[in-house]
Amino acid sequence: MKRTIRKSVGIIGLGIIGRRIADHLRHQGLSVFVWNRTPKPVPNFVGSPSELAQTCNYLQVFVSDDDALMRMIQTISMALTPRHIVIAHPTVSPETMREAAGLVERRGARLVEAPFTGSKLGAEKGQLVYYVSGDEAAIEEATAVTQASSKAIVNIGAIGEASIIKIATNMVTAASVQGAAEAMAIVHYSGIPLEKFLDALKQNASNSGTLDLKVPQIIAADFKPHFSVKQHAQGYADRESDGPTL
Repeated sequence: MKRTIRKSVGIIGLGIIGRRIADHLRHQGLSVFVWNRTPKPVPNFVGSPSELAQTCNYLQVFVSDDDALMRMIQTISMALTPRHIVIAHPTVSPETMREAAGLVERRGARLVEAPFTGSKLGAEKGQLVYYVSGDEAAIEEATAVTQASSKAIVNIGAIGEASIIKIATNMVTAASVQGAAEAMAIVHYSGIPLEKFLDALKQNASNSGTLDLKVPQIIAADFKPHFSVKQHAQGYADRESDGPTL
């Protein structure tokens, strides 16, 4: 059962994911306000992130990387009060997420770490999977928001741990797609139709939801973006540097 949200929800960042999340919240009849670095002709677009914080109790943050997250948290920090829950969605280093949470908590507000998987199609269908970490009471309250765009919410633990899980699962996804692409190259240059590879893969134990999505797209030369390769790679860089890298 979807939970009722009695307070306004603010969306920061209207990229591939953020604008679709805003649509799901609106379709449920919720009061949604938005801000994006580049102005968009959408309902309830406010003038600044601080104005968004003054208007909304829940703030979902969809920005690109560590620097963008920290700049955004610093921008809204003075407008935060104990009534606020900041739900941070970017894939960043765990150290950056902990630093962001510290800034939020110093204002008496709470931060829920919530990176996700599902990409563009998951966002369109309201079937993302969120990996969440933070204060249990804050996670419980934030569920009223995250349920609007998800099929599952996995509680990981302390702040920073959800980011580690997200980076780890990204590694599996990247290795799977890279392996499939190299295998398809072998099949193609052997003169075998790639559709035969697809048929065989569907019956193979190594098949997965990722390959069910990606292999047909590669065969069709459909390379429309669902997730930024830059952001995917950034997660690995952050883990190697153990520091911040919108």
